[in-house]
Amino acid sequence: MVISQYHNISLVPPRKINVLKASTYIRVSTGRQAEEGASLEAQQRITRAYAEAQGWNVVHEFVDAGVSGRSMDGRSGMQEALSRAGEYDRLIVWKMSRFGRSSRDTLNLVHDFQEQGVEVVFVEDAIDTSKAQSRFLMQILAAVAEMESANIAVQVHAGMEQRASQGVWQGGPTPFGYTTDDDGYLIIDPPAQQTIQKMAQLIIDGKTTGQVARWLNARIESHPPPRMKRWKSPEVRRHLTRRALLGELDWDGTPVPAPAVLDPD
Repeated sequence: MVISQYHNISLVPPRKINVLKASTYIRVSTGRQAEEGASLEAQQRITRAYAEAQGWNVVHEFVDAGVSGRSMDGRSGMQEALSRAGEYDRLIVWKMSRFGRSSRDTLNLVHDFQEQGVEVVFVEDAIDTSKAQSRFLMQILAAVAEMESANIAVQVHAGMEQRASQGVWQGGPTPFGYTTDDDGYLIIDPPAQQTIQKMAQLIIDGKTTGQVARWLNARIESHPPPRMKRWKSPEVRRHLTRRALLGELDWDGTPVPAPAVLDPD
């Protein structure tokens, strides 16, 4: 009897290899680039070559042609990539600059994709967010983003200080007695000024703040400040004792030049 030398080999079927599904995202910023197509074609070629080298199947290609990365508005390709994130495992992008305007934008978008089970690959930057080394690089980017955010905040605050010093109101309700022109400069609101001047005259004539409030509430033209339905004694006192009525306003410690609602004399 001949016994096969293979009698003790278990015929186990080969283990199935899961091939990752990938999508590519390409973007150019200007209409000229989009029309010429060179940048789009180059990004397409690079991202698809990367997927092929990794043995991944490309199932979608998302394109934003001639669209700025400054905002998600108008980036229909990126919006579609997010909405269909459950259909693939990797999103391949040529460079981080094609993905987001700043480090902070890029990190936020990467986080959005990771929450849906998609890792992002930036070919030119050699970053694959599924790998530990790349996650370390993303932490460095997070630190850079914090510095960017801080620098932007400082620059914005400095700009607001400069505008405030020129008489431009920096947002929020204007003090009662004022409004703004089309360029944001503080100007007198004539109806409110008339109300304030009448309040001051009544006080000079010997009326109490409670009497002034009742007098104002009895007259439709004596409109109260925003968010107030009726005048009350404390509000009369508060508004008449504000230095802002004399044109002495400030924004975060910066004097804001403005005309006086009341004559200081």
